[in-house]
Amino acid sequence: MQKVNNNQPIEPHHLPERLQRQFADLKAKLWRAELALCGVWCVFACLSSFLCVFALDRMQDTPSMVRGVLLLGALTIMGLAVGWWGWRWMIAERNLRDYSRLVQRRYRILGDRLLGIVELTEDTSDETNYSEELYEAAVRQVDADAKNCDFTLAVSSTWLRRLGFTSILLAIISLILIILLPGAFSNALSRWINPGGDITRYTL
Repeated sequence: MQKVNNNQPIEPHHLPERLQRQFADLKAKLWRAELALCGVWCVFACLSSFLCVFALDRMQDTPSMVRGVLLLGALTIMGLAVGWWGWRWMIAERNLRDYSRLVQRRYRILGDRLLGIVELTEDTSDETNYSEELYEAAVRQVDADAKNCDFTLAVSSTWLRRLGFTSILLAIISLILIILLPGAFSNALSRWINPGGDITRYTL
């Protein structure tokens, strides 16, 4: 592992390279986690909506309005998931202050100091109310305290794990239905995709 010289001069308005790498790793993991969460939400919405139609069709001839509502619900959830991800990463992308708050919730030891030096770093005004010496001392201290902190652990995977497990379970159920009841499965799928169509319910 490459050693970082704590006595190396700090460029004005620049974070040390180690902190920059830690933030870059955090951003990359958060991007992957939220993209995966968006995909899992889409899979969950489709499978749960379709399986509802399949289950209802086994009991009665599900009205087209009900099937339409279930399909619309799935499409709405998918649209919201994709829109949320697009808002987070294309329209209102997070800045270093947002990432700092995320890290501080995981590592209380950093307190507000990490956010403080990020705010000072992003201050590009010519007039400053702090000395460069105090700024460098604060940056060095935070850099030393954050040395053993894995910023990527600040990314929560709770929702991804729970929703992923549920989606896998629904996928397994769907696979079992395809194998055991292929006719009913394909019929329910057609009725789900085209709720307004004249498709007769498959009866066992």
